[in-house]
Amino acid sequence: MEQRDYLQRQIEQAGKVLGQLLAKATGMKNKGSASEEMEQVDQTLTNELDLSIGELTGIPVDQLVNTLLEKQTVFAENFEQLADLLVQLAEGSDGRDGDHHAAALYQRALALYEYVDQTGSVFSFNRHSKMQKIRDLLES
Repeated sequence: MEQRDYLQRQIEQAGKVLGQLLAKATGMKNKGSASEEMEQVDQTLTNELDLSIGELTGIPVDQLVNTLLEKQTVFAENFEQLADLLVQLAEGSDGRDGDHHAAALYQRALALYEYVDQTGSVFSFNRHSKMQKIRDLLES
């Protein structure tokens, strides 16, 4: 029972961190100072979840889900939040690394959304809309 409670607290804590980062990433898109905000998001990700944006984009897309599940700092329950964060970071990207960086973030977000879609028990029109938007962006 204690192990389950501990795991549930970890999942909730990771969810809160991702929620705060998502709010910050959404704000960065509106502020125009994307590189500074991106660094703050990256630092918080690294400090709180032991996972950096560079590390995420360095993981091959086909290995992303398994790597995150093995690492156990971001739980499957939080994958959709992490995908939302990656989309916001891609949208707020100021082009410092060109379109390649944004595409890498979109690809990883899509992989996470697809995993949640395949393994989740709840169908989401919103998630499917996000997935289609990313596919369209990656194709263009």
